[in-house]
Amino acid sequence: MALTHTQRNSMFNTLTEVMGQDDAETLMEHLPSSGWGNVATKDDLRAAFAETSAAIATGLAQAAVERADGFAQAAVERAEIRTEAAVERAEGFAQAAAERTAIIKAMTDGFAQAAVERAEIRTEAAVERAEGFAQAAAERTAIIKAMTDGFAQAAVERAEIRTEAALGRAEIMRRQAWHLYIVVSTIVVATVSIWIAVLTQAGAG
Repeated sequence: MALTHTQRNSMFNTLTEVMGQDDAETLMEHLPSSGWGNVATKDDLRAAFAETSAAIATGLAQAAVERADGFAQAAVERAEIRTEAAVERAEGFAQAAAERTAIIKAMTDGFAQAAVERAEIRTEAAVERAEGFAQAAAERTAIIKAMTDGFAQAAVERAEIRTEAALGRAEIMRRQAWHLYIVVSTIVVATVSIWIAVLTQAGAG
């Protein structure tokens, strides 16, 4: 039964009268404050130890189960992660392969388009060169014809000039011959007149 405060004071006073205050205080300090009913015995300690051991064993078993569950869950999660990583790698490889295929196709199409454009450019250049050569040939022909016509016209003009010059020279010679004829005729007439005059005077004397 637990002691009340009044009972403890009464006991302390009695012990003080019998043993003295110091010894009474020392003895009172060794008494449990709530009575011996709350003091644990060896059986209580054994029971508490057994309960504690059981609790520890239960906790350890529970921890082992939780660890096992954790390991299993971790293994499942690792397997899921590996699966997801494998799927992602496969998808990445597939995406990379598709992109490479698209790039190769684009490059192939670009090369084909470039080849077509180069062929068109070569064809256009060949056509333009052919047209240029034809145009140059036509221009050369026109130039040669113009030169030939010019030479022919120049020959005609030179012939006309020579003809005109010959006619001019013939006209000059004709005029000179006529002038010479007039001069000679004048001289002959004068000479004849002189002879007639001389002969007339001689016959008269």
